[in-house]
Amino acid sequence: MMPVVLLGEGYAGATMMAVVRSLGRHDVRVSVFSSHPHSPARYSRYCRYFRAPDAVREPDALQKLLIEHVKSRHHPPVLFPIGDGEVTFLSDRAEELSPYFRFNIASSQLLHGLANKQSQYKIAAKAGVAMPETYFGLNSTNLHEHAVQFPVVIKPIYSHFWPWRGKTKGLSAENTAQLEIRLKELESRNIPVIVQSIIPGPPSELYTVVVYISKNQTKPVVASLRKLRHFPLDFGFGSLNETVHIVRLEQQAVRFLNTIAFTGVCGLEFKRDPRDGQFKFIEINARFELAHHLVATAGIDVAKAMYADLTGRHLGADEQYQLGMRWICLTLDFKASRALWAKGELSFSDWMRSMRNVRTEALLTWDDPLPGLYAYGRTLFRSVLPDSLKIRRESKLSALYETL
Repeated sequence: MMPVVLLGEGYAGATMMAVVRSLGRHDVRVSVFSSHPHSPARYSRYCRYFRAPDAVREPDALQKLLIEHVKSRHHPPVLFPIGDGEVTFLSDRAEELSPYFRFNIASSQLLHGLANKQSQYKIAAKAGVAMPETYFGLNSTNLHEHAVQFPVVIKPIYSHFWPWRGKTKGLSAENTAQLEIRLKELESRNIPVIVQSIIPGPPSELYTVVVYISKNQTKPVVASLRKLRHFPLDFGFGSLNETVHIVRLEQQAVRFLNTIAFTGVCGLEFKRDPRDGQFKFIEINARFELAHHLVATAGIDVAKAMYADLTGRHLGADEQYQLGMRWICLTLDFKASRALWAKGELSFSDWMRSMRNVRTEALLTWDDPLPGLYAYGRTLFRSVLPDSLKIRRESKLSALYETL
């Protein structure tokens, strides 16, 4: 079997482990290169872990390390980027790395456009994709010149420079005064953002279409899921997701990707607008999704499909997948459920019913338990640290992000 090299980061630990296990269970030899010293991949039975330079801040050093790792091999291994920074790194270094690795990634120009939220929405608008009202170039000084439709969400233009990354995807504002305060704070930190009107409705109206598109014009591999709960409650990460199949939505997603000549793996998020029934574009992530493990367990494994494509095997694009299967991230869902309970929006019986079809967990698996035990054990340990240490740690994080 052709070996695989994965590039990842600590933030994408659950995504990384989902891909590692998808390949490792098929006896593929996997090497993980991560810049994060606490990556759960260090403890997996399905891979070898290597500490690596950061793809964003040390791209030259990372390129050198990767080439040194594989240059003596007779056949180039397959290379999968997991995080946003790693995707950009690979697209920028495609020419230098192509003699040593096999990979399928979209053009550098397109990926840079998609990595920037402002240009991403302009690309979507040009392709004719319906989306919420989006305000380009809005800031605290020209805010009063625009007729903004409230409430709104403030999103980072570059997600890998967001100070609250891994905690929330954006900040909300209910009126002009609140939006002005938020924008001034972000401008003082030199964090570029974009403002977008919020589509009403619960998280269960948020859908993600997971897609793999080969460069060989083979039929795309497609699966869909929806959020049932997420945390934070406003703009959080899915804590309880469920597989669905909506033909119209999947066709819309693939048509958009074909229009922009995208290849590789990605996840596209949409929200159904109750005012007109349309699925409106929220964002595209040109990488593996957090809930990759869910669609893989349900029957559509895009990591396996990508590997098969790059090694000359059939993609298995005609596979069916199980609907109504649920995936949970225990730490996030505990927080989400507790917050909903406090608001009177979730009862214990409701919570019990939501657990009925849960088949997968973000990090914990019976055949590879150590990564999940390590990650959640570390989370538990950090939760009981003295407040003085937590404050010191948060101060260091704030100082770090103010320099970005």
